[in-house]
This record gives sequence, C-alpha cells and structure tokens, in this order.
Amino acid sequence: MNNQIKNPLLAFGTPAKVVINGTQATHPQLIEAYTKVIAENPEHIRAIAFSIINGVVKIYIKTTVEA
Repeated sequence: MNNQIKNPLLAFGTPAKVVINGTQATHPQLIEAYTKVIAENPEHIRAIAFSIINGVVKIYIKTTVEA
C-alpha cells in the first residue's frame, strides 16, 4: 500500500483559505490550482504556515517570487 500523499499541502485536509504573499483565495478551484502550483514548485517557497482552528485548515505561504 502506498501511503504517500500526491500533494503534501493537503496533508491536513483541503484548506478553506490559502494566502500567498498576502493575496487570499477562498474559492475551491483557486485553492486547488494554487496548492497544485506551489506543490510542484517547492523551490519558490520561502515560508509556509498551517493553521487548523476548529477543524478549519488555512495555509499561509510566502514565496521568493512576487506575483
């Protein structure tokens, strides 16, 4: 059995909000796209923080590339 997660950013569940360089995304399609792009390009991650409060997952990401 393979226990690897395809997208490590989803290890705590699908986030309700993703904040990248101060820009917030709450739409499910945007969250999916952002987490996929960031997971495929980890060399651009400067800092990452996960917040889980009352079961609500939020991810905060600072990248080396400004959008």
